[in-house]
Amino acid sequence: MALDERNECKPDRAQPVRDERSECKPDRAQPSRNATTPTKIKKLGPGELQILWADGHETRHLAPLLRGLCPCASCQDEMTGKRVVLPIHIPDTIEFKKIELVGQYAVHFEFSDTHHTGIYSFEYLRHLCRCPECAK
Repeated sequence: MALDERNECKPDRAQPVRDERSECKPDRAQPSRNATTPTKIKKLGPGELQILWADGHETRHLAPLLRGLCPCASCQDEMTGKRVVLPIHIPDTIEFKKIELVGQYAVHFEFSDTHHTGIYSFEYLRHLCRCPECAK
């Protein structure tokens, strides 16, 4: 599900989120999955993403951090799980160029450094939340 030319959600079509005012509201899932089910994903600016979760929680992610924690095989060794690229390797100026939903389980980003191979599951994005409540 992604936004079409009129910024409306359309199921089962991978299209980019158009700009910082665009938003997409994925379908709600089972109550038992509330913590990892987004109700709204919105690009707040070139380098900031907001996710509202079905359990009422709000997560904000910055592009440089997400780029530095990319789960793809180029950034994290497939065999050992050891990170090859770390957040300290990524400039603070990295931005989101394209944001797309992947089915009903993940988000795909294209970053301003042209990196675009990571698929970020909703579970992983929630795990990366650094708010005081989630840090407990």
